[in-house]
Amino acid sequence: GGTPRVAWRTREGEEGPSAMAVAGGLKLDGRLLIMASAVFTVSLLLLVFGISHGRREQSGDKLVDFEYLGLLFRSVNPYFFAALGIAAAIGFSVLGAAWGIFITGSSLVGAAVRAPRITSKNLISVIFCEAVAIYGVIIAIILQTKIEYVAPLGDGQYPQSAYASGYAMFAAGLTVGLAN
Repeated sequence: GGTPRVAWRTREGEEGPSAMAVAGGLKLDGRLLIMASAVFTVSLLLLVFGISHGRREQSGDKLVDFEYLGLLFRSVNPYFFAALGIAAAIGFSVLGAAWGIFITGSSLVGAAVRAPRITSKNLISVIFCEAVAIYGVIIAIILQTKIEYVAPLGDGQYPQSAYASGYAMFAAGLTVGLAN
């Protein structure tokens, strides 16, 4: 043998080559995104409740010890959150663009098999997907130019404005990345 033939049915009932076979046979739809979101949410809940459970055995009977979680967030350098936001802006934008190019590209290959004359007209959808990645890079550059040095206080902590700026840059980068 040769490679296995994957077929799809047209409206009339005859079989033809599938665009999914050209794209590697992967079927990416909303279920993958929902599954990834569910795994992330469950992991986050397990992490928070696992930390709070360990603290509960030591200190008391609180389910979530927000003072301890606040201590965790205050002990992390605010520059880390800013850098994580910049990385999220680029990373998620590029992942979204790659996913869009994969989906539209496999659809374009299927359309090109059926009607070769419209191939160049359909490339605009791939160009729009690439623009999404460029938006993420532009926002990451803008966020990077906003980082300035802030000297730590005498006790080694940073001022509250530095923490607020780090969290704001993290939120901005995460929002841009996930929105793209």
